[in-house]
Amino acid sequence: MLSDIGSWFSITGVVVSLLGLGFAILQIIKVRGEARAAREAAEAARAEIRRQLTAIELTRLNDSMGELRQLHYLRGAKSLVLTKYAEIDRALNEVYRRHPNLNREQQTQITQARTRVMQMNEAVLSFPGDIPVSSAQDFNVHLAGYQTGLLSALGDALAEPTEEDA
Repeated sequence: MLSDIGSWFSITGVVVSLLGLGFAILQIIKVRGEARAAREAAEAARAEIRRQLTAIELTRLNDSMGELRQLHYLRGAKSLVLTKYAEIDRALNEVYRRHPNLNREQQTQITQARTRVMQMNEAVLSFPGDIPVSSAQDFNVHLAGYQTGLLSALGDALAEPTEEDA
């Protein structure tokens, strides 16, 4: 009789152990699903933050270009103009560096804009006095083109979720 009772306790122990193991496995599966959902939510938040920061970068870049155009128009102090050129170059470089997912055309446009901005910078340095009106007008035409074309296209492209973001 004691051996029968011991056998029943052993069988009961195995059943309870298997139930406990099954419960533990279910909890692990549940926690894994929650961890995956948390990771996806974090990635979505990171992507949204990246898009918001990009919007801020492009807004600042647009503002800097507008201020530079105003300085050209007013034939402002060279030091302010040169500071704006450097600021615009840094901003374009940051957009290029932070967004490797840009297509080749967009990368080329940024590179061309940076090159043109640095050419404007060199030209301003070479002027003995104020920026000549004809040069200021030419510079402003290029800057206006970047504001309406390049920045708009970049804003649209960078606002769309990428495969990396999804």
